[in-house]
Amino acid sequence: MPDLMKIIEIILQDYKRTMDEVYYDDEQGICEIIDVSSKSSNDMMKIVEEKKLPNDTKVFVCLSLENPETLLTLVPEYVDKGFSLPSIRTKSPLNNSINMYMLCLEKVDMKSSGFSGVNSSQMVYDTVEDWSNMTESNCKTKYALSKDTVKQLKTLSFSEPTRNKDSSMTQKEHAGAMYVSGMSGDVNVLDINQNKWIEGKEQGVPIVEALYNFHSHPEEAYITNKVNKAWPSAQDYIGFLLAVLEDNTILHIVVAIEGVYIISLSEYYAGNKDKLSPDVAGFINSNFNYCGKLDNSINWFIKNINTVKYKGQPLFITEFIPWDKATKDFTIYYCKTNGKCLVK
Repeated sequence: MPDLMKIIEIILQDYKRTMDEVYYDDEQGICEIIDVSSKSSNDMMKIVEEKKLPNDTKVFVCLSLENPETLLTLVPEYVDKGFSLPSIRTKSPLNNSINMYMLCLEKVDMKSSGFSGVNSSQMVYDTVEDWSNMTESNCKTKYALSKDTVKQLKTLSFSEPTRNKDSSMTQKEHAGAMYVSGMSGDVNVLDINQNKWIEGKEQGVPIVEALYNFHSHPEEAYITNKVNKAWPSAQDYIGFLLAVLEDNTILHIVVAIEGVYIISLSEYYAGNKDKLSPDVAGFINSNFNYCGKLDNSINWFIKNINTVKYKGQPLFITEFIPWDKATKDFTIYYCKTNGKCLVK
C-alpha cells in the first residue's frame, strides 16, 4: 500500500490550479483572463499585450478564491496595473462558465494606470469578505443507506476466503463506492455502485475513488487481532482524508461485524480545508490510533475520537450505527466543490 502520509504531505504542499486562459471577443471589445492564480500578473499581462488589442479593450481578470495567500499576493499586483471594480461570479464577463466562485477585477482600457495606496486593494478584500460572510463555507446534507445497501454491506465481514499466492485461503478486505440513487424527503439515499469493487489484502485495501465509499473489516481480522470490535484505524482516517483531498470524497464507511462506522470531516474543517497543513497525516497517525484500546465500549470510542482536536478544532466526525438501525438517516458536513454543494 502506498505511503498515504507522504502523499497527503505532497498534495497539501503542491496543490495548484493550472487553468490559465486568455479570451478575447472583438465584437464586445472584452479580453478576459480566467484563473491566473498560478502565474504572476506580469506573465499574464505580457500574454495580453502580445495580442496587440485595441486601446479601448476592457480587460477582466478572474482569480481563484481557493487560496487566500495567493489573493494577498496577486490583488495588489493587478490593482497596480489599473484593475478595480471587484465582483464575485461563477460566469465570466464573456459568459464562459467558470464552474466555481471567482474574484473578477476590471481594467477599463489597455492604457488605464494603476491605483495608488493600499486602500484600493483593501476595497477588493472587503468585497471578498462581504461575500464570504453571506455564503456558508461548508455543506450540510442528510444521507441514509438503502435497505439493499445495508443487506449487502452486512455480509462483507463474512465474505468467502480467496486464494493467496502460497495457495492458502484467507478472507480479504473489500472496498467499493456508493452513489445517491434518489431522495426520501430531504434525505439522500445511498446505493452501492456494483461496477466498483476492489478486493484487497487480509488487512488493507485502497479506497475507491468516489464521493461516497466504504471498506470492510473481515471476521478473520477480528480473530487474528483478538478483538470483538473493529472500529476505524489511524490508516483508515488518513485514507479518508487523502480521498477528500484528491477525489472530493464526502463520507467513508468502515463496515464491521457490529455495524457501520461513518467517517466525515468536522463542521469546522469541512469549511476550512485550507487550514490543513502537511503535518496533519502525522498528527492523525499519532492521535487516531485506538486499535490497542479495544477493551472499551463503542460509545467510549466515539466520544473520545470525536474530541480529538487538530489546531484547536475537531478534525473528523465518526458516527456508529448498529445493523438493526443501519437505514436511519445521518447528517454530514463536507467541503464545497468549486463553490457548490454537490451530492452527485
